[in-house]
Amino acid sequence: MTVYNHFPDETALLAACSAHWRALHPTPDLATWRAVQDPGARLRLGLRELYGWYRETEPMTANVLRDAQVLPSLNAILEGGLLRYLNQARRVLTEPIGARGRRRQRVDAAARAAIDLHTRRPLAPLGDAEAADLAARLIELAANTASTH
Repeated sequence: MTVYNHFPDETALLAACSAHWRALHPTPDLATWRAVQDPGARLRLGLRELYGWYRETEPMTANVLRDAQVLPSLNAILEGGLLRYLNQARRVLTEPIGARGRRRQRVDAAARAAIDLHTRRPLAPLGDAEAADLAARLIELAANTASTH
């Protein structure tokens, strides 16, 4: 009953828990990445920091991503929190590449893959820096290779 006295519904409870957890585990600072002008250096810094954050938070992050599929109230919190952050992170990581049109689509697709928790998992044994370098190379390949379609 104590929980219900403090939180009127599931959404309020999940929002409070989420805010507390985020305060304990802040995501990497996008402003730090944005300050790096070189596209390759920015990619490697950002992905290395993001992969380090995933490594530290993976049990909870994986559970939240899984549970949001079936809990609409958690999904709404995730949409306004982690998923919004990851979308901003993708834009910050790729903006110095300056791709347009089909090339932009390829860069965005590669960046979406690179920042995904599930992509990081098989790369994890390489360590954060090597995994970030490999993922950055995927994005650079997307930026530098002509589309065949």
